[in-house]
This record gives sequence, C-alpha cells and structure tokens, in this order.
Amino acid sequence: MYFNLQRLIQFKYTKFSTEMTDLLKLLILNDTEYITYLYNHELLKEYQTTTKTKNELGIDFLYYNQIKEYNGVYFMFYSNDKQEVFTKCEILMKPHYYFNDNIHNANDFTAIDSINVLTTFAELFKLPLSEIKVLNIEYGTNFLSHIKATDVITYATHQNKNIFITTSDNLRYSKISFKPNKRGQANKYKRSKFYAKGIQFPEYTDIDTLRYEIKSKETKYIKTQLNIHTYTDLLKQETYLTFAEKLLQEFKEVLILDADNIGNNLTPKEMIKLSKFNNPLFWEKKLQESKNSFNQNKKRYNILLNKTGTNLHQELTKTLEIKLTQLTKECAVSTTIEQQKECAYSTVYINGNGTNNNNYKCMVTNLDISMQNADSKMISTKGIKHYYDTNRKTFDLLVNKYLSNKWINSDVDKKIFEIYHNIRNTKSNSLIRQNRLYPKNQIQLF
Repeated sequence: MYFNLQRLIQFKYTKFSTEMTDLLKLLILNDTEYITYLYNHELLKEYQTTTKTKNELGIDFLYYNQIKEYNGVYFMFYSNDKQEVFTKCEILMKPHYYFNDNIHNANDFTAIDSINVLTTFAELFKLPLSEIKVLNIEYGTNFLSHIKATDVITYATHQNKNIFITTSDNLRYSKISFKPNKRGQANKYKRSKFYAKGIQFPEYTDIDTLRYEIKSKETKYIKTQLNIHTYTDLLKQETYLTFAEKLLQEFKEVLILDADNIGNNLTPKEMIKLSKFNNPLFWEKKLQESKNSFNQNKKRYNILLNKTGTNLHQELTKTLEIKLTQLTKECAVSTTIEQQKECAYSTVYINGNGTNNNNYKCMVTNLDISMQNADSKMISTKGIKHYYDTNRKTFDLLVNKYLSNKWINSDVDKKIFEIYHNIRNTKSNSLIRQNRLYPKNQIQLF
C-alpha cells in the first residue's frame, strides 16, 4: 500500500515540459529567381563546399553544389547539369534548437513558440510559404516521469508490435521503434523514438524528463496523416492539434513492462502470470504466434495491472494526455501570417480571436505597445523596430538589457530579433520558476 501511495503522490505533482516541431526539411523547387535571392542573402554564410559531410544535425549532405548556414539552419543549393543557375534549395532546421540559440531543446517550446519562430524566420528570408514543401518532419514532447526515467526507457519494449531497439546516436537510454521493410531495415514512413531527455541535458531539465517523438521522411505520411503540404500548414493551429492527437495515439500503443509492480491484490496464481508478463522474452514469443496473440495478451496484462492498483503505462499516458490537452488549449494560432504577427503573444481562444489588452503595456518591459495589435501582451519585432525608428534612447535601453554581447555587432534586423527572442525567454523562464515554486495543484496559503 505504501508503494501505491507514493506513486500517486509523485504523479499528482508531476511537472511538464513540452515542445512540438523539431527537425524540419523543406524544399524550394524551380523558383530560380527566389533561390538566387536566397543564395545571395547577406545573412547566409558559407558552410561547406565538399559533396558529402555530416552537420550538427547528424544528417548527411549529398549531391549539393553549395551549402550556406544561418544560426544553425542549413541551406543546400543545387544547380542544373550545366551549373548555370540554382534550381533547388533544401532547408534543414530545428525550430526548438533555433529558439534556444542551438544549445538545447529541453525547455518549454509550445505550439505558439513554434509558430512564432517559423513566422519570424519566414519574414526574415521572405519565404514563399505556399511554394515550400515539407520533406521531413519530427515532432514530439518532453514530460517528467513520476519514476526514474532510465527505468521507464529500460522497461519500454514495443510500440504496437514493433520492438524498441537501442538507437545508434550515442545517446544513453534511447530507443527507437519502426516497422522494418523486407530486408529488416527501418522504413522512412514513420519511426517512434523514446528516450531520457534528462540524461541528454541534465543542466537544462530534470533528470527524470522523458521525450517521446515521431519522425517521418516520407511525404505520404506527412500529407495523409498530418495534412501538411507546404510551409503554410506549419503555421496553422490544426497542425499542432494533429501533432498532439498522433503523439497520444502512438504512445497508447507502447508496451512498458511494470517491472516494479509488487502485485498488490493478486492471488498466487496471478502473481505467476504477472511474472511471465514482465519477461521481455514472453512478448517476443507472442509475436511469433497467431496474429492476435500479442494484443490479446497485452489486454490481459493491463487487466492484471489494473487489479494491483498501479499501471505504469497508463499513468504515463494520463500524464501525456493532460499535458497535450493543456498545450492545445493554449494554442494561440490564427490563419494568416499577418494575423499571427498581430496575435502572436495574446491570450487567444481556439478560433483565433484575441482577447483585449486595455493598458497597451508589454508585460515584460512595461513599454508602450499601442503601435501593435490591441491583443498583444508583449513587445514584438514590430514594436522594437518602432522604437528604433522613433526613440533611439529606448531602443538602446532594450539593447543594454536584452541583447547578448554575441550579437552586439550584428545588423539591426538581427539585433531586433534577438531582443524579441530574449524578452520571450524572460517571460517563459519566469513562468517556469513560478511553476516550480508553486505547482498548480499545490494548495497555497495566500
């Protein structure tokens, strides 16, 4: 009984960390005029000139003519056979890492943050949104386990009927699951990855933070399952609702052996069954039997676990479901890039209508933001640019307080973006500290 009570207490006060979009691979094809404009963009720097290498994203660059880079985002340019003009450009980026100056992806990164990053990035390079195709995508969420994260990863054996295997990315307590092709190789359609994020970034998140993510390198999955066709779809609220739905759906199919379950309320015969169920080899044998054997025994296992009063997988699933529900309720997204610029930092209902801000003050800097949309809560790049144009003294104060020395010699547009970024981080970090000190479910004295 003590074991069950402890798990219940730990579960009740679980904290969360969320992100949505991670790795993106984008394609611009045959728009030679825009690709040339992009190639000559002043913000892009030369990166590599060889024809095969690996970058910080761990991805091979193949058959390109030129690669340029901007803040951890890679632009690969391809020319025609005669190498006269560039006919194709592929863009590789990690929105969450980009948000954190390419240091980590262990903190909060909500749907709003993702859309703001992608919107600002699109404005910075004047991207032709409806012409940019999404070739690869990776999306997932971090959440804090109520038991040791390393134990959870150890106990996770299958996703659906696909076995979790140790990944080859040199990351401890990291597993990946996929449906193999006829040669036993990982397919590109869909892969699930489950790992201990706290082990990867202990300095930025709790040691028991888990991460579950889905990755696809096939446009068939991206189009049919996620309804993503172009960059424009990455700026829609429906896309992030779909991410949440798919993550929960896939996680429900994960088999996590409840190896620490002491078998409360079970008969001696049921204890023997529990011991068998908790043996990974049992499940491998079931995969070799009839088509339904694996799933039928999985149902019996869950019935047995529920009788004990504790079910590790169900508890983690509930944790994930609560967080994803919270995430989609806070999804402040509208349908056009102009509306997103105006409503990006407002408290917005699910239909995209912003609530009114009567005092027109930035909630972080306390500066007047009446030049922005009435729904704005914090100063945006538009507001910062306004002070640069009309009140250089105020702009200089923003530089002194919110601009890192790393960007002090950058051009004005870059300074404005980094100031806006750091103001957003100031608010985000404040909320994280507040939630740590005063958890939402904790009774307050005052």
